[in-house]
Amino acid sequence: MPTILLVEDDRSLSQLIEQHLTESGFSVIAAPGTVAALDQVRADRKIDLLLVDLVMPADQPNGLAFAVTVKMQAPQLPVIFMTGYYGFVARAGELPGSVLYKPVDLDVLTREIYLRLNA
Repeated sequence: MPTILLVEDDRSLSQLIEQHLTESGFSVIAAPGTVAALDQVRADRKIDLLLVDLVMPADQPNGLAFAVTVKMQAPQLPVIFMTGYYGFVARAGELPGSVLYKPVDLDVLTREIYLRLNA
């Protein structure tokens, strides 16, 4: 069972995605922000994919900075970013992963996860 590290600061959205992914057969580690997510990575948990909200509260590194940090240690780890901020993606340039825009269609998310895991 693949393990997904879900990094989402919106608690209700995180719970919805976690429930969907668990019902779809994935193991999910949910983190409410990038600081907590880095703790999960440093705990040497087996993670098969990062599912990361790009925009975080001001007291947290954004999702891009988090993913870049993690990928320095695990360059093959697939990343899917989620965001409702089109401008952030335009300013960021090339991202080390795919992007899904909120509101995220859960079936599309599941297909994208399978695609990234099997790439």
